[in-house]
Amino acid sequence: MLKKKLYITLSACLCIFSVKQSAGQTITLPQTNISANSDYTVTSLTGPTIDLGVLPTIKVKSASSDFTATLTGEKIPLSVAHPKLRSAGNVGLLGYSAEVTLSTSDATLYQAVLNLGAGGTSLLDYRISTLGTIWKAGSYTTTLNYSITGISTGITPATQVLQIDVPAFISVDVPPVSPATITMDAIAKFRNTNGNSITSPFTYSTTVINQIALKTTTGVSAFTYTGTAAVPPVTAVNLVALRSDVTSPATFNLSATNQLLNTSNLAVPAANKSSITPTFTISKADLQTAFIQAGTYTLPLTYTISKPATAYPTGATVSTTTTVDLKVITSDLAELILAPSQPNITFNYTSAASYTQSNTVELSGHLTLSKTTPYIVTVRANAANLTLGATANQIPVNIVTIAPMAGQAGINTITLSNSPQTLISASGPVIDRQINLQYRIPSSQNSNLVGKPSGTYETTVTYTLVAP
Repeated sequence: MLKKKLYITLSACLCIFSVKQSAGQTITLPQTNISANSDYTVTSLTGPTIDLGVLPTIKVKSASSDFTATLTGEKIPLSVAHPKLRSAGNVGLLGYSAEVTLSTSDATLYQAVLNLGAGGTSLLDYRISTLGTIWKAGSYTTTLNYSITGISTGITPATQVLQIDVPAFISVDVPPVSPATITMDAIAKFRNTNGNSITSPFTYSTTVINQIALKTTTGVSAFTYTGTAAVPPVTAVNLVALRSDVTSPATFNLSATNQLLNTSNLAVPAANKSSITPTFTISKADLQTAFIQAGTYTLPLTYTISKPATAYPTGATVSTTTTVDLKVITSDLAELILAPSQPNITFNYTSAASYTQSNTVELSGHLTLSKTTPYIVTVRANAANLTLGATANQIPVNIVTIAPMAGQAGINTITLSNSPQTLISASGPVIDRQINLQYRIPSSQNSNLVGKPSGTYETTVTYTLVAP
């Protein structure tokens, strides 16, 4: 018997069946609308294919209660989206359709009152309301469920993904006013116990977690001075303390190195808009030593607002900078005050012994001197003689000398005259320099007093503060 072998070959066939899905609808929300909290409208997004049939009613709802970010899980409410059916095939529906607010309940996009045609691929418009929502960077999705009723109607596919893309950005909306200027235009400002300050607020918009750093312009460790000083002062940047509403600790001194204004990352703010109010302060002591010379002191500063590398979107560089010039403007100021308690200098000669001795009157704090440029002080009598009332009896003023009290440096001893005499030679700017003086009639001058009628002999002494 002839034996036959039967070979049966089985071929394995891997078949992949795919269900055609709608490409979905994607809306990219512009940065400008987020910053301005203004509505954004996008038109003609492709929707499902609609067979209008006869007297159709078309509805839409969301399958979930929120839009959800695919990577972060953040949510935004459905109510931000307001769809409106523009057309189905060649049939324009704008005049008949209604804008609805997306929710988990059916909302009627279109309800026909007559047969409009066969239909086809639909187009939808969307208005996205930005106000009242904190928009955080990411892609947010929800699934839309469409339904249609009527005679010979149909809709394919019945579900579609709606996606809203929120860009990652940081932008300065209202930059700080530049320059932020501390104006030293009165001597009294140098006496303020708490120094002097200036605020320089600005506003920025963002969709990402952020942090704020501040530094002086790269390489600048001192103010730039413009003025009349022969030798420009060198004023260190760290004399300025900064305080802001996001600063912790409360204050820090400026530096050429970036310093964070916040010790913890700043969350995406309400309405995506944050205002920061930095306050720059210079102490009384530093104003009186480092900013006393009249002129303009300028310091360029740079704020960097950035997303930390570990925050979403991880690793992406999202940052912006804004700059401001910090200025201190010191005016050319001068003030010379005579101690109110010392309006008169009186030499008393009441006994025979007093005519044989020197007569000295010491006056502590007789003058208080302030000047923001170099200065000299002169003194003179208004007449050549001290006069007894309206009589012709006179005593020459040059019997009086004016000299510094012990411990006073830089003050000359002068003989009083009706011509200006230099009491203080050229000196640098100063605030509230106390001048302690002594007036003296040496015993060698007493002969000018002998034989004079008794009474009060007077003249006026004038001190003048002038430039060298």
